[in-house]
Order: sequence, then structure tokens, then C-alpha cells
Amino acid sequence: MAKKKKKRASKKPTWAWSSSILGDILNFNKWLDTQFNNKANFLMGASGLILVYTAGVLTRKEFLDYPLLLKIGWGIIAIGCFFSFLMAILIVTPKIRILSKKERIKKDIFYYKNISQYYTRNEYIKELDKLKKNSKKITEAFENQIYSLSQHILPIKSRLLKRAGWTLVFSLVIGIGLIMINTRTA
Repeated sequence: MAKKKKKRASKKPTWAWSSSILGDILNFNKWLDTQFNNKANFLMGASGLILVYTAGVLTRKEFLDYPLLLKIGWGIIAIGCFFSFLMAILIVTPKIRILSKKERIKKDIFYYKNISQYYTRNEYIKELDKLKKNSKKITEAFENQIYSLSQHILPIKSRLLKRAGWTLVFSLVIGIGLIMINTRTA
């Protein structure tokens, strides 16, 4: 008896939409937000320490007798550290939306301001119960959160973090360069 050859099923990968993907995307965006805050905290600490040291140099009595290049170098370092510190503070404060021209989504059920403005405790519990029973509303709530984070918060934090970092680096390079030039010519 001859054996019949079995047809092999094609092993094409199949992809199905899963609502857990939205949770993963939201978690990734929240992780990015945390990373931006951590980097801003580090930048705040570094620029703050340098600013305190620079303020000590600038307030010495003999600072007025320093050569002009030395004064300019220390001044550039102080100004750069101050603005870097200020931008880092803007990153970690929750009111960062003032820098954005766009508004958050009003019907975002997870956003804390919407909860406090539009719901009493019992109304919010009822709204969450409705949400549990309606998968379309759950998906929409996740989509609103993801959109708000990725459209209104993360781009601003990223931009401010880059500017704060480069402000600190350039002010240190230029300031230390001027101080070194003054030291060589003295």
C-alpha cells in the first residue's frame, strides 16, 4: 500500500488584533515619560551643583579684579547652568502643557482633571462599570491616553531635555574654553 503524501499547511504568520497591545503601547509611553523625568532630574542635579559652585566664584570679592575673559567665562557657565536647570524643572512639572498649543482630549476618562471636573465618586464608579462592559469604550480610553501622551507630553519633554542638555554642555565648553584661554595668556 502506497502512502499518500500529506499536504503541509503553510506556516504563514498570522496576526490578530489584541487589546493587550494598547496596554503595552501605553506602558511603553509611560516608561518613556519616566525616562525623561529621570534624565531631567539628573540634569537638574548636575546643573544645580555647577550653578552653586559658579555662584560662589561670582560672589568673591576678588572677582571684580579678574581679567575680562575670566569674568565672561564664569558668566557664561552661570547663565547656561541656570537655563539648563530651568528647562529641567519644566520637564518634571506636570503643568508642561502650558508650552503646548493643543488641548487634551476632554472625554479621556483616565485623565485626573477630567475625573475631578466631571464626576462625583459614585458617577465615576458607574462610568468605570460601563467601561468594563463595553470593549469599544475601553479601547477608546486607551487610545485617548496613548494619543495624549505621545502627542502633547512626550514631544515637549524630549525637546526640552535636548535643549537643557545642550545648553549645559555648550555653556561649559565655551566657559571653560574662555577660562583656559585666559590662563594661557596670563
